[in-house]
Amino acid sequence: MLIQSFLFFILGVASTSWLLVLLAPLIWRRALHFAHKVVSVQIPSSHTEIQANYDFLCAQHAVELVRCEQKYDSLQKKYARQKIQLSQVTEQLYQLNLSTQNTSSSSKETVPIE
Repeated sequence: MLIQSFLFFILGVASTSWLLVLLAPLIWRRALHFAHKVVSVQIPSSHTEIQANYDFLCAQHAVELVRCEQKYDSLQKKYARQKIQLSQVTEQLYQLNLSTQNTSSSSKETVPIE
């Protein structure tokens, strides 16, 4: 009984392998057909399609370039405003420091030495 089960198992494996060997070329050709179909759809077929893709990329690049230039200009203006604000604050600080030094030196002059 054990030998009979083993022989049926071997027969099943052999028949499955034989069917796979027979069907493999058919499956392979079908896979190649689908792959060729997918690739041919992705590749432009005419010169006008290639030119249209090129023009699209050029336009996309031009739009991105303009966007970057606008961002650069806005950042440059922001930097200029911050630089002006910093110089104003620095000037105020300098004036405050100068007035503090003047009041401390004048208060030293009025104090009598004992």
